[in-house]
Amino acid sequence: MRYNRIDQRFWTDRAVRGWTDDAKLLALYLLTSPHRATEGLFRLPKAYIQADLEWSAERLGQPFRQLLESRFLDYDDDAQVVLIRNALKYQPLQNDNQVTAALKALEELPPTRLAWDFRQLAEQFCQRLAKRLPEGFGEPPTPSPAPTPTPEDPYVEPEPKPSPAVASPPARPRTVERVVFEAWQEATGKHRAKLDDKRRRVIQRALAAFPLEDVLDAVRGWQFDTWTERPRFNDLGQLLKDADHIEKFRDLWRAGPQAVPGRNAQRSIGTYQQMKAYGQQREGGGRDDVGRVDGHGAGGTERVLPRPGSRGADVGQVVRRP
Repeated sequence: MRYNRIDQRFWTDRAVRGWTDDAKLLALYLLTSPHRATEGLFRLPKAYIQADLEWSAERLGQPFRQLLESRFLDYDDDAQVVLIRNALKYQPLQNDNQVTAALKALEELPPTRLAWDFRQLAEQFCQRLAKRLPEGFGEPPTPSPAPTPTPEDPYVEPEPKPSPAVASPPARPRTVERVVFEAWQEATGKHRAKLDDKRRRVIQRALAAFPLEDVLDAVRGWQFDTWTERPRFNDLGQLLKDADHIEKFRDLWRAGPQAVPGRNAQRSIGTYQQMKAYGQQREGGGRDDVGRVDGHGAGGTERVLPRPGSRGADVGQVVRRP
């Protein structure tokens, strides 16, 4: 389990006290989010925030702008990457293993304009990480001094000096198909997968029959399938194959992890089912034939195998035919 620190001065910070309640909740979510990387630079589509907090896009807009204006965070809309500006200040990486894990996570990020800002913050607050950042990680948009936080504002960066505006590439249009696809990527870890026409049609067909919430739960629910081979078959087309699959994985996600019988219990259940099936094939069928085997030796006897759960005299009983 990962732990992230929150300084107690969060509640006494001058800027934080001026935030709305939604802005405070959003800030705490970003500091403790399961999507967060300790170093503070990580991919976080806004659709994930809305799903986790159960907010609409309209409700998210105002507190998100407030955190941007306070320089608590920065956000790259094109790459859908967030930067918590003082993450390394309050939780610098402590050893080489943490640095190695951070570098691996940074390699998986899409190209982002925030890489240069992150490098500057690492050089200021975590030299251990800064020395191992790849040489080409981040390019400065324009020469500008690194931000210097003031002691009385531990969570908020001061306003920087004005710098020439840098044109950013147009943001990729957000569609409901992409929201579903990114939820599937997050659940499976397949961040390099592409939303091609085939996958887009699969999602559109599912959305034509089910609401968005059901489809989002379905692409996550495979994680709670008791079938041990399921992780090998978590392809988007398989999870959204038809109504039966969508309903199954949706309900698995909403039910949460379920207890799975152990190996011995599964073997006992299988043996009982085999014995029961054999008994039903005997003449007349029914419970009394479970485990019965005809004998063809002298005397015309038949041997009765023990029924599941039988005790005492029933075990191995020999019955004489008339």
